[in-house]
Amino acid sequence: MTHILVRYRVRPEFSDENERLIRAVFEELERKQIAGVSYTVTRLEDDSFVHLAGGDTRNVFSSLPSFLAFQEGLAARCVEEPTFYDATVIGHHGNHVT
Repeated sequence: MTHILVRYRVRPEFSDENERLIRAVFEELERKQIAGVSYTVTRLEDDSFVHLAGGDTRNVFSSLPSFLAFQEGLAARCVEEPTFYDATVIGHHGNHVT
C-alpha cells in the first residue's frame, strides 16, 4: 500500500481550528464507513501537524466535503507550508489511538 506523509505547521492561533477541521474529516470517514483508506493525524507541541494516509486517498479525500473545507484556507493558517513525502510503513502495532 502506498502511503503519503504530509507535515506542516500552523500559526498558534489557528491550531485548534485546524484540529477541529481534521476531526470533521474523521467523523465523515466514519459516518460514510469509507474503506480502503488508512489515515492518521498527529498534532505536535509546536503546532505542527503530521498526516499519514494510505490507500486510494486521491479519490476518497477529493470527494469529502469535510476535507475540502479543511483544505480551504490552509495556506493562510500555515507558518510552514505542507511538505509531502512518499512513505513506507515498516510496521504497525495496536489499534487506533485516541
